[in-house]
Amino acid sequence: MLYLVDFVIRVKETFQEIFQAIIFGLSISEVKAQANDLKREISVQVDPQQIQIYICEF
Repeated sequence: MLYLVDFVIRVKETFQEIFQAIIFGLSISEVKAQANDLKREISVQVDPQQIQIYICEF
C-alpha cells in the first residue's frame, strides 16, 4: 500500500509543513518505522520534539 506522510513542525501555536513523502509499506508499522527514519534525517536541522508525523493511506 502507499501512504502519504506529512512531516510538520510546530512554531508558536501554528503548524508549518516541512515536506511530504509517499512511502510504500505492507503494514502501518513498517511505514511508521520508515517515517521515523526520515524524521531522524530532518532532525539534524530541527529539534525532533517539534516534528510531528501524520500518516494517511493513499
